Amino acid sequence: MKILWITSVLFPEAESLLTGNIVDLTASGGWLLGAADSISKLSNVDLHIACPARVNNYVKLVGNHITYHLYKGPMLHDWPENDAVWSEMLNLVAPDLIHIWGTEYASTLSVLRVAERRNLPSLISIQGFKISCAYHLLDGISIIDILKSGKSIQWGIMKKIRSGLLGEKIEYYKSAANEIKALRLAENIIGRTKWDKKLSMIINPSLRYYHCDEILRNVFYNGIWEYNKCKKYTIFHSNGANTLKGLHQIIKVFPYILRRYPEAQLIVAGNDVWKLADSGDYYAKIIVSMLRRKKLESKVYFCGNLDASAMKEQLLKSNVFILPSSIENSSNALAEAQLLGIPVIASKRGGTPTMIQDSRCGLTYQYHNVTKLAKLICKTFENSSNFDNTYMRDVARKRHEKTNNMQNLLTIYDECLTSR
Repeated sequence: MKILWITSVLFPEAESLLTGNIVDLTASGGWLLGAADSISKLSNVDLHIACPARVNNYVKLVGNHITYHLYKGPMLHDWPENDAVWSEMLNLVAPDLIHIWGTEYASTLSVLRVAERRNLPSLISIQGFKISCAYHLLDGISIIDILKSGKSIQWGIMKKIRSGLLGEKIEYYKSAANEIKALRLAENIIGRTKWDKKLSMIINPSLRYYHCDEILRNVFYNGIWEYNKCKKYTIFHSNGANTLKGLHQIIKVFPYILRRYPEAQLIVAGNDVWKLADSGDYYAKIIVSMLRRKKLESKVYFCGNLDASAMKEQLLKSNVFILPSSIENSSNALAEAQLLGIPVIASKRGGTPTMIQDSRCGLTYQYHNVTKLAKLICKTFENSSNFDNTYMRDVARKRHEKTNNMQNLLTIYDECLTSR
């Protein structure tokens, strides 16, 4: 069975083959590595992966168990010429089935069009919904926050509407239009939460929906968080540079936490917002402005992009993991935290309630109730010496069990091939 994956991520092995340098994935997309590692080693699967890269022309690379097909990307818009790229790709690979990871990319709609013309079966894995991201992009950010990060009110209004966060919100809605077209064209999708099933079926009631949980990166299947080994009163947030991940929400109430726990510290992974602000990133400017106004510069530490091992190490030595996102489907950072057993707190948005069904698997709060977030963090600091992570880890291990999820994915592939 020859499977072609369409992804938005340049896999580390492919990048190493392309550049000659040893690299590891530090950006989004870690779940792809776990799934690819498991399924590519099966004797009955010939896995090919199409990845965007800084190349001028098509490049084929042969890895240990995977064949990579690099194309010039990413494809940011649904241009007519995209179809020719994918038509050529399908001619070269000749797959039995196409598996597209994510509805939110311009390439998804193009691939589906080409596949439909060839009567080639296809499958989409839901990662998130651009329409929801567009709607919730500026949740928790006021116009005052936007203007305070600029030079003047006049400059701020005009500049930021055109090219800042408001402009970004408009671009999200434009992408969402293509996403809806793709979902209406699709036949088969994979999801993981009650939320993604409900939303996808609203958009296209005729979809065949399959449930398949994700395989995480290997390092997270070993290790356990222990209170006596963590750095007390440290809060870990895994992605501070993305507006949707809600760093601004915790900064709002961090002074309240510091009044009760002066030694508390917030550790933030992802791109350094100080550097991003200097380069002109509008959300980073808002964060920097908030940190300075609240005098939190010495209490919030940006640790940069982390590979899997570094992320695991940071989770194990933190006191609590927070996910204050304005929208999520099934956060892999949350899954990794649960698998290791660190206390977790998350906003009750999107698919998160499927992952945190009761307080034994984590604490939740309504996104805009940041006072509740602060109280939950303080409660965790107070009680974490007695925290029992046994049930949470058992649930996470069952949900992300490699063999079961891999077999489930293969069954889905078989059904997609035989249902046409």
